[in-house]
Amino acid sequence: MLYALSFFMLAWLSVTVLDNKSKDKALDSKEFLGCVHTSTCRGLAIILVVTMHLGAGVFGSRLFTPLGGIGVALFLICSGYGLSCSFAKCGTEGFLKKRVSKVLVPYWLSVILVTPLVIETGGGIRGWLLSFPLVDLLDDKFWYVRYIIIIYIIFYLIYRFAYKYRMIFLFVLSVCSILFIQDRLYAEQSFSFIFGVFIYEVDLKNKWRTLSNNAQIAIVICGLAIGSLFLIVKQTNIVPEENYLLYNIEQLLIKFPTAVSLLLGSSFLIQFKTGWAILKGYRLLSPLTIEIYLVHVYVLLLFERYELPNWAYLLGFSMVCIVGVALLKAIENIVNQIGRKLIK
Repeated sequence: MLYALSFFMLAWLSVTVLDNKSKDKALDSKEFLGCVHTSTCRGLAIILVVTMHLGAGVFGSRLFTPLGGIGVALFLICSGYGLSCSFAKCGTEGFLKKRVSKVLVPYWLSVILVTPLVIETGGGIRGWLLSFPLVDLLDDKFWYVRYIIIIYIIFYLIYRFAYKYRMIFLFVLSVCSILFIQDRLYAEQSFSFIFGVFIYEVDLKNKWRTLSNNAQIAIVICGLAIGSLFLIVKQTNIVPEENYLLYNIEQLLIKFPTAVSLLLGSSFLIQFKTGWAILKGYRLLSPLTIEIYLVHVYVLLLFERYELPNWAYLLGFSMVCIVGVALLKAIENIVNQIGRKLIK
């Protein structure tokens, strides 16, 4: 637990120091789900995911287990809202090409760059080849890549061919997801993306702004209370994992309300000097979220074969991740530039 907390604090300290040295002039507006707030939430989301994998998967603390799903939910809510705003401005023209490429290009590059590791841990040459069409994802360690691509495609199809009934289709699909998908990782996120779309559709952004500080705090506390309550229920094992429907609903009621509270609470906090000082650095990670997600999984796979003291693991993991993310992003930029020239 101590080492996972150390990573979280180290990440926070690093991005805060870097942010203090940056000279970003576009920070005048820190409104709810504005660019600054959304970037902050995305950065916080990826740190929650990485902290979960370290805390629960490496250092063995169950306390951190919910953080991954909460981080994914927070990211999906922001994505739902962001895609709705993007559609309102640009429609569906170039949508799939732009959105899908932002995920698949770094993913495919990462698979190529670490080919030996993928072959060794992902079922040989066959597993390596099947990872490109998202069939084999290293024992589903990259499940989120497949999930977000599916969401992009569904969003495009509904908004392209059934725009008038978009919310009905999205709601029905969300309900079907929680009812019929047995895999917890997917089912617990059934309503995260659609909630982001809902925020845009009902103009919840402006409605939230009109609430008093006390009302905003009360809503945030309520969401945290719901998530905490069902987390306590989960510890009692009242709901068996074999009953996948009830278990997935339980998981959803832990992750989703907590993510909503983080979304709303961060919007409230960044309006104040102290809150902004705590959270502002996370926005620097927003452009690197997919790269951080990919690289940290590979580094975890790489480090599995070594028995290291926790402090050495944490230090080595952090350093290798930083170098890996920088390398992947640099190669990605080169590939994108070549692609743009070829298209022209």
